[in-house]
Amino acid sequence: MGGSPTLAHIVTTLGLLIDIGGATFLAWGLFLDEEKALHLGLSRPVSPDRKENLVQPAVLDRLRQSRDAKIGLVLLIWGFLLQVVGTWTNY
Repeated sequence: MGGSPTLAHIVTTLGLLIDIGGATFLAWGLFLDEEKALHLGLSRPVSPDRKENLVQPAVLDRLRQSRDAKIGLVLLIWGFLLQVVGTWTNY
């Protein structure tokens, strides 16, 4: 295995790196310290006003997790597609 990397190797490697980024985005919301867990887990009064409820820490955290999951999914899909392209351009 000598010489410089082929386009297939570069594309496949890029796909794997993007997959790592996507998996990191998906898992990031699962990492909490005790302070954040207390902040998110304790009950707070709820308002009939939707805008006030949208700024509650638990709601904001769920919205952030949802955004991160969407980004992670897109990154994983792109990474897998690049791996497929890298594999097929090798033939």
